[in-house]
Amino acid sequence: MIDMEAAMRQAAEVMMEVIKEKELTEFVRDFKDESGFMWSSDKRVHEIGNDPRVDRCGHSGSSFAICMRICQNQLRTDDI
Repeated sequence: MIDMEAAMRQAAEVMMEVIKEKELTEFVRDFKDESGFMWSSDKRVHEIGNDPRVDRCGHSGSSFAICMRICQNQLRTDDI
């Protein structure tokens, strides 16, 4: 059986590495697009999602958006 919590935590760690490497921390932290991450047409969201390391996590649109929100929350919490 797959431990979904552990899998999402690992996917968020990978995504956070990509966000930081691409210098998109402020963008993700401050993101407020009405479409959300899942439906955003912003090229920076696509840049994160199309990174091979993120792609290997096998995200659906929903899990990608949730993972982005986990990263966003972490970035906001780190600023406190």
